[in-house]
Amino acid sequence: MIWREFKKVYRWTQSKEAVKRVFYKHAVSRYKDTMYEVKDKWLKKKEQDLSVPDHVFQEWRRRWEDPDYRKMCEKQSGNRRSEPVGSRSMRVDERALTKGG
Repeated sequence: MIWREFKKVYRWTQSKEAVKRVFYKHAVSRYKDTMYEVKDKWLKKKEQDLSVPDHVFQEWRRRWEDPDYRKMCEKQSGNRRSEPVGSRSMRVDERALTKGG
């Protein structure tokens, strides 16, 4: 649905599929940022984000407090810290658009 609305407003010269991949990649990034903020607010201040329905938030909270989930998060955190160059997403996006997909 978001992609359809985006197409109504914007035009581009690169291939549709290349732009669509980059669009969704950035949408996922923004979603992850939002989830991080909601989770961080809960873990640090025990405050529920009012933009999230209560039944959804309670399910997320149950997941965040699960010991197996916490163990997985710690492992992933260590993996991210071991990346020597950091994120390469901007270069990958630029290359995809330059080559047209």
